[in-house]
Amino acid sequence: MVVEDESLVGLAIGKCLKSMGYDVPLTVGSGEEAVRRVVEVEPDLVLMDIGLKGKIDGIETAGLLRNTFHIPVVYLTAYSDDKTLERAKATEPFGYITKPFEERTLQATVEMAVYRASMSRKRWLWSTGEQCQTILRCVGEGVAVMSTKGIVEYLNPTAQALLLGAETLLPDTSLGQIFKIFDGESREPAVLPVDKVIMNGENAAVADLLLLTKEHGQMRVDCSLAPLRDESGSIRGLVLSFRDVTERMKFRDIVTRELRQALELQKSLLPRAGRELPGLRTGWFLHPSDLAAGDLFDAFSIDAAHAGLYMIDVAGHGIASAVNSLLLHRLLSVDAGGMPLLNADPLSPRQVSEKLAERMPFFCFLYATIDPAQGMVKLIRAGQPYPIVQRKDGTLAVVRSTVGHAVGASEGLQLAEHELGMGTGDRLFLYSDGLIECRNPEMARFSEERLCAMIEKTRGLSLADAVAAIDSEIVQWRSEVDFEDDVCLLAVELA
Repeated sequence: MVVEDESLVGLAIGKCLKSMGYDVPLTVGSGEEAVRRVVEVEPDLVLMDIGLKGKIDGIETAGLLRNTFHIPVVYLTAYSDDKTLERAKATEPFGYITKPFEERTLQATVEMAVYRASMSRKRWLWSTGEQCQTILRCVGEGVAVMSTKGIVEYLNPTAQALLLGAETLLPDTSLGQIFKIFDGESREPAVLPVDKVIMNGENAAVADLLLLTKEHGQMRVDCSLAPLRDESGSIRGLVLSFRDVTERMKFRDIVTRELRQALELQKSLLPRAGRELPGLRTGWFLHPSDLAAGDLFDAFSIDAAHAGLYMIDVAGHGIASAVNSLLLHRLLSVDAGGMPLLNADPLSPRQVSEKLAERMPFFCFLYATIDPAQGMVKLIRAGQPYPIVQRKDGTLAVVRSTVGHAVGASEGLQLAEHELGMGTGDRLFLYSDGLIECRNPEMARFSEERLCAMIEKTRGLSLADAVAAIDSEIVQWRSEVDFEDDVCLLAVELA
């Protein structure tokens, strides 16, 4: 490609090059056009004038071509001052011809530049190939290269050491003959998405497969597939890499088993079915997250005249959160003398909260006592969502006067005990933040407003049926996707 802003000079240079046997597919008059159109012709060499018209001169253009497209440049210019030469040298040109020039000089310079560019490319390819071979020999992953028809063309040492029959690889051996895989769960034969990679030209990954190997028997592996393209960009094959994840999967299985045990522990602490509380009806549901979060709640008798309610959300997920929930449950256990492990009066929400804050570093908490005969509820809230009260006539109120940050969220415990009057048929709803923050597949939150609407909608149902309807609504909202956080609700009604 010739870059020359004097069109007649450009035509003369092109004609001269063609007489030497070179193709000149394009002559352009500015650096901007050269950069824009170089992709079209992919030249082996560019003859570049320095004094170009436009925003960038020939030296800047040459630098862009070299750094972005790795195309060699020969300068052809009338400029030969020291400053210009120093700038030009920084772009590492393959030649520098001053105008006016002789045809013999042009031919010698171009031939030398083409030769140097060819040798430079060969050295780069050899060096790159050697580096790739060294890397492939050293990596711990197995690597296989195959044609689009699935014929194995290369195996690195790791793959050769593992795959069945790799030591006697024949020219027409297909990958399926030496790469025997099965689904990690069903143990049924598995197939890699080779056709999909070839058709779409995109990478693919398959996790948790069982691979039959020479010495280790079954090995759990993760696989990655990538298209292998030639210089023109066409897919000429595929690269398969696979890595041993046996130890990782063992660890995952252990963690999964422990999390399931933590979930069972969490469920064992929930209110028992059929439990009778003085003057109250209760209803609840829980959808634990798959990470064993720390939400816990209970409704229990304090004495013959009072009942207690609490809802706890321990920070974090996993086994530690479940254990901390168990600890809080033990501390809140009531006997005839109160809460002996906590050393607190169960009829005093403030005292219970203060004693708990001394034992645990950070958690959200709501604790309430109910005197059904007097129609009085005392509660204290620390970081939990606002409770909702629904009167017998259906009117609804979110109890926002209960002020309190999560325990441990700030220095000093700033909690306000709140009193709430309730009559026969009135209902009180406590719930986790996981319920109102639960997102559907469109990433919309369930929200406090939607929960209130469901409570209003189910007023004509018994408490048990109303709770079941809300439960069904949240399950449909989530749409068969695992819950990211514990989703729970506890409701009581004055009988």
